[in-house]
Amino acid sequence: MTRPLAERYPDLRPLVALFSECHELFGDPNHGREAADLAVQTMRRARKTAITLAFDTQSSRADAIPPRIVELVKLNACFAVKSWRSNDGFLGDGSFQAGIRATELRMGKDVGTSILTGATAERFENRQVVLHRSRRRHRLRRRADIIARAKGWRSGDTSMPSTGSRWRPPGADTPSTRA
Repeated sequence: MTRPLAERYPDLRPLVALFSECHELFGDPNHGREAADLAVQTMRRARKTAITLAFDTQSSRADAIPPRIVELVKLNACFAVKSWRSNDGFLGDGSFQAGIRATELRMGKDVGTSILTGATAERFENRQVVLHRSRRRHRLRRRADIIARAKGWRSGDTSMPSTGSRWRPPGADTPSTRA
């Protein structure tokens, strides 16, 4: 994939998919193994087609992200963890023994600091992540709340509307569509 090709053919532009809290997907007793197989197959083909898959989890279980996926990931980041098993689960097998240790980060003291591998020629780096509140983010959150209220979603409701539902502005109901 090259930039001139992507500019000429919009369908070939890079695509990024983030799977947040992926331990819930991969840990599912019915679909976890299949999800991992599909993720591995997609990742093997993705680099050639400008597709990037990203996985995040707060679970520190060593199997939160299947080892086959960790091996294929180019860039790994891990915040403070308690055990070498968790360390290797996030950063790859043998990383703790090789001296790449997120276990040395102190919870509560090294807030926002992570161990990062694959970003540069160095074996690993310590990276600081800083989150700041901005007016723009506040405006976006306020807009999202307005949209949620208009759609009838309640605050904290994690259920999603059915795929067949269509949002209609309040008062737009006609006699034939009222329940």
